[in-house]
Amino acid sequence: MRLVFRADASLNIGSGHAMRCSAIAEEAIARGIDCILVGSLGGVQWLEMRYSEINCPVIPVKDFFNSQSNDVLVVDSYLLQSNDNFINQDMWKSRVDIVDEFTPERESDLFIHPGLDSKWFMGDRAKFLSGTKFIPLRKSITKNLVRQPGVLNKLVVFGGGTDSHGFASMMSRELCRLPGYEKAIFFSNEKDYIEELDSRFKVLPFGAHLDYELGDADLVFTTAGTSSIEVIARELSLGVACSVDNQVAYYEALSNSKVAAKIGDRVKTGEWEIHSDVIHKLISDVNFRDGLRLAAHDFIDLSGAQRILDAIIAI
Repeated sequence: MRLVFRADASLNIGSGHAMRCSAIAEEAIARGIDCILVGSLGGVQWLEMRYSEINCPVIPVKDFFNSQSNDVLVVDSYLLQSNDNFINQDMWKSRVDIVDEFTPERESDLFIHPGLDSKWFMGDRAKFLSGTKFIPLRKSITKNLVRQPGVLNKLVVFGGGTDSHGFASMMSRELCRLPGYEKAIFFSNEKDYIEELDSRFKVLPFGAHLDYELGDADLVFTTAGTSSIEVIARELSLGVACSVDNQVAYYEALSNSKVAAKIGDRVKTGEWEIHSDVIHKLISDVNFRDGLRLAAHDFIDLSGAQRILDAIIAI
């Protein structure tokens, strides 16, 4: 069996689809199953490095040739419509679709929703897996150690894997006005602008540094995509924002579950509407932060990719 992942990433559309696929591929490769990603990573260098490190080749759609008797298709894309020849049933041993409410309706042998709200799904529930137990996460993600209560040394700020909507820059303007923390690490392409605002600010490029910086973070601000789920899995205090429509479900569910605090959203004009009072409370109120961290305890385990792969093998 070979797993053929169909997903894309770019600086504009983000990295979440390809990132989820990489977590499943990482687990499969560790079990000796060949994997390949068909699509484009759009010049997102840290994501290209990620696929290289797990030994999953990436090739363009035009260069792909499949083996119907051996290949299992795993699609994570909003782009492929039901009539796309690439997902034709006759081309594949079986098909798996990673879906949410924005995914076009497609035929599949297994549907996986790595999210918290599945009421929207109107297909065959016998072929549908969803919830926190089916969220694929990288093997490098670990639970964070409990540090000294009340201490707020380091903040980490990042807007997903590409920050195409300027979340980090917006947050730098909010945070430079506030006392109560020692330093803030931003992941952004706006290094000069952000670091000039405050001597406590340091900007790093997207990539391998993120895991290291999150390892001893006391508070994280990010957007409500795949990155927010990774933060919750680490059991960190989290302030979360909504930047695009397909983040609304996570934005609401994480807040309703009390594992993250809503700090604002990006409205139709493209401007950010931020809840400055909530950001201030996250920094100034240790009980508020600790409540989020405690609620995140065991909310998401680290075995989602293993469960997904087991389900794929069982088809």
